[in-house]
Amino acid sequence: MAFTAFFLVGCAHTISYKMTDADRLNGKQITGVLCVQPFLDNTFSDHAIAITNKVGYTTNDTWRLNYRKKYNSTNLSAEVTGMIMKQISYSGLFTNVVLGTATNADWYLSGTLAQFIAMGQVNEDAEEREAVLAGLGAGTGGAIGGALGVIIGNATTAHMKSIIKTIVKLDELKVSDRTGKVYWRDSITISNCVTASFHDANAGYIFNYPDWALKEAVTKMIVHMESSALTNHLAEISH
Repeated sequence: MAFTAFFLVGCAHTISYKMTDADRLNGKQITGVLCVQPFLDNTFSDHAIAITNKVGYTTNDTWRLNYRKKYNSTNLSAEVTGMIMKQISYSGLFTNVVLGTATNADWYLSGTLAQFIAMGQVNEDAEEREAVLAGLGAGTGGAIGGALGVIIGNATTAHMKSIIKTIVKLDELKVSDRTGKVYWRDSITISNCVTASFHDANAGYIFNYPDWALKEAVTKMIVHMESSALTNHLAEISH
């Protein structure tokens, strides 16, 4: 999707999400150490990616973007790889999980980050109503009036929505042993289009959506690896 956009900057966002008991596997564990190698950030080949542009435009709408200048680094390789390693380790699928290029591991996971995009449709009507009511409250009663204005504004706009679009793709996924023999290959895409509160399209909150989609993608990857392990008897292989 093509965008026209303008320059804006913001505070740094770190890719992160929480793990719960639901993220732990109860199946058969794969014996050995898995080394999660750096996932190359290939998203720069996608011409729709916004580096410094906080807002983009389509024909009828304005969209807030997870523009790269708000991350700690415009290259997301380190943060994405770190979260993949953390989630696989938490799942318990392998005996142990390490990060980097360890030469003494039993298994090696590699892949690329092909897409990492979030777009939040700006609901201008809702934002203007909320701002006007908050301003009127502040003008009539100081801090208390301002708080009341915010409450009234929130109540008035509670039913108003925005569309949030998210695409995260992990590509060229493979698990190989220390000899280089490949036991599993995959490509996983999470593509969501949801209707949510217009607040979700906020310039800060929109960055949570690709994080959540990354977790969903890694969850699928773990399940697929577990199925492959059972199919190919990797759990019984010793080195």
